[in-house]
Amino acid sequence: METRELDAPEQMEGFNARLRGIESIIEKAMQRQNNNLTLNFFLSSVGQHVERTDSAHVWMRGNEVKETQTIGDTSGCCKLTPQLVMSALQACKDEGLIWANSAYSVVFCVCRDEYAMENNATYFERLLAEGGIVIPEGTINNCISRHPWMRYSIDKWKENGAKGRALILRDAFRQQMELLLIPAKKTA
Repeated sequence: METRELDAPEQMEGFNARLRGIESIIEKAMQRQNNNLTLNFFLSSVGQHVERTDSAHVWMRGNEVKETQTIGDTSGCCKLTPQLVMSALQACKDEGLIWANSAYSVVFCVCRDEYAMENNATYFERLLAEGGIVIPEGTINNCISRHPWMRYSIDKWKENGAKGRALILRDAFRQQMELLLIPAKKTA
């Protein structure tokens, strides 16, 4: 029987180390994202496409599934609701942290990145309108296009040139959301 180069033990050790690294990345990303997560990895002859599910599926050599692993416990998750967003936003408004209509784009980005709300600014503007906050159509998209740092994850804003007031609002909104989510997690 012929031994192929890819079946050698030292090749498998390298592959397994890469696979563990990928699993670590996936686990960290799934802890941060609650809704939609898609990751693509291409390492030499191995390609992996992971949709956001409660399991990670690894395909090697065609469509053969080699491993399925459940990552994280989703039973304790609570759904982000418009009421929670509006309550946290109102607390930030009460603290005087909303300086203009463009400030709502900061809140949108936090919901997008931290709480996996749909990445749809128009939907978010409608959510605000339902909560009594009416801003001109396209305000959030215009703000994001004028401020390239908003396209990055909210954790990368400071290093990409975000203004101090945006960072303050980001942190205050996150804090308000966590205060509101603690009771929701206990009842979930």
